[in-house]
Amino acid sequence: MDRSDVAERGGALARGRVVVAAALVLVGMTGCGELTGAGSPPAREASILGDAATWQVMAAPEPAAEGSTLRVGVTRLGCANGVTGEVLEPTVVVDGEKVVITTTVEHFSGGADCPGNDVVYLDVELGPDALGKDLVDAACLDDGEAVGTAACALGAARWHLPTASGLDEVDPWTAPADYSFQVTSLCGERAFLGTFDIQVSADEVTSVASLDGRSPDLAKSDAMTVQDILHEARAGLSDGRTVRLSADEEGDPRYVSIGDNLAQSDGASCYFIHELSSASRSR
Repeated sequence: MDRSDVAERGGALARGRVVVAAALVLVGMTGCGELTGAGSPPAREASILGDAATWQVMAAPEPAAEGSTLRVGVTRLGCANGVTGEVLEPTVVVDGEKVVITTTVEHFSGGADCPGNDVVYLDVELGPDALGKDLVDAACLDDGEAVGTAACALGAARWHLPTASGLDEVDPWTAPADYSFQVTSLCGERAFLGTFDIQVSADEVTSVASLDGRSPDLAKSDAMTVQDILHEARAGLSDGRTVRLSADEEGDPRYVSIGDNLAQSDGASCYFIHELSSASRSR
């Protein structure tokens, strides 16, 4: 792979505008969460009385000093004839290095078929205490109601909300000889959009598989390694663009974004790495 081409992928990989909203999205609504401290009670009693739901990030949040607005797609967990229904006010709790977001939906009683429920849009307001932290779906935590379902296959962390300020440089990262990672790419106009499982050997993609069906036939040449993502970030810095990066406790990249106005700009890039593993070290 020619590393000099990576920074230009935003245009070279374009295959038409990818719309974030899936065809299954039947209902749109806007709500707001209340940012509370760790251990605080739910924002509304209704959040306790509703039925369980899971959520996915539908657009990359743009960080600012006062926080951010997070657009999510909420899906009822249980059977309800394909209908998620009304989404109740979410609960947002800052807990250490993560922001735990709980979404519930109006209670449904009675028998129902399980064709897969529709997705309902919800805007969640996050305050400044959420900056620099992973955004986590409470239903996928160890004691969550969705644990063991496909919705939690990649763990509870859905995205990372970076701090408002960008970086001056991107630290070196030593890639294992062979590794795999699961990554969500949300921003820009490119082929590499969606959630993927990628296998890498000697700095080259050896296999790529779509995990969400958005780009099921993505070619290996259109997929990116972690090294590619970091090279794109360094190229962005050289071009005077805003680059934000977060690493996990082991120093592996966790979140990378290049550019501003992430949800709207065709030239922006943003990546969230759910898990990175290699045979040479235990994760």
